[in-house]
Amino acid sequence: MVSVRMLPDFTPRIPTTRKAHLPPGFAYPIGAGAVSDVFASLPQFEKFSLSFSSVTPLLRPPLRVPGFPVLRLTFSNYPAYVPRNVSPDNLARTFGGERWHVEILPTHVDRRPVVQQLLLDKGIALLRDWIAGPDAPPGDQQGRRVVEVWYFYDTEVIKLHVVPNAPPPGETAEIGN
Repeated sequence: MVSVRMLPDFTPRIPTTRKAHLPPGFAYPIGAGAVSDVFASLPQFEKFSLSFSSVTPLLRPPLRVPGFPVLRLTFSNYPAYVPRNVSPDNLARTFGGERWHVEILPTHVDRRPVVQQLLLDKGIALLRDWIAGPDAPPGDQQGRRVVEVWYFYDTEVIKLHVVPNAPPPGETAEIGN
């Protein structure tokens, strides 16, 4: 009789596009696998990309609030196009279309265990639930939306923050009369 080896369940991974180098004393709180595992059931999964970013107020002190973002999701949907300088041989290099990009942001090394546990217990799920919920943009909506998961070190709480939309280029927001 031939032995059949059972293969472990395999969760597909969100493609990682970049990992920024961090200064000493900083670390990323989670890996791409943690996000992929929680997002795998989302219908948009194939449209996700992921990067490890150093674009955070944490690396530009002083902090104005007792917290900082640890995950950032950017949704964008613009008409797809091929830039003029792309050869016909490289038509896979298109721009635009529906995209969902996750950025994992750094934390202080000494806070990493706490932030990691909060993200695994609640933070990644908060982002997933927003994507699956009624406030997320439908795939046919054009524009850009940013949602962040913040860690507040004074209370050791994680919260979801929807970044207000900026006015389109060339327009200015009206300020109270």
